[in-house]
Amino acid sequence: WNTPPAAKLGVCDVLLERESGNPVRRHQWNSGNFRVEEFRLPLVDARLSGPKAVPIAPGELPLSLQLNYLSGGGVAQAPVRASALLKNRSVGVSGFEEFSFEPPRDGCGCASRSTRRAT
Repeated sequence: WNTPPAAKLGVCDVLLERESGNPVRRHQWNSGNFRVEEFRLPLVDARLSGPKAVPIAPGELPLSLQLNYLSGGGVAQAPVRASALLKNRSVGVSGFEEFSFEPPRDGCGCASRSTRRAT
């Protein structure tokens, strides 16, 4: 239901009335009330950007986040929670099947921070 543009803001009472030519038979019942308020759905455009150069095995990755209301203006001091999902991905190059392009792994199967290999 769309509020009519001329509707006044505030609380509106709903009354049920029984009209009659006889003033003794006229009666009103309060059936409830509702509030008419201005409300705009705060739609937000979020933009996430990382470094321009491709990072290779970074210890941390700085990101920039920009939030703008679609109705205009930036979102100031908004709390942000981020999550990420890392998936294993292997790279294979035709003609080089005998080579491994995977990072070195330690005993737990995690990518090792050191690039030295045991000899």
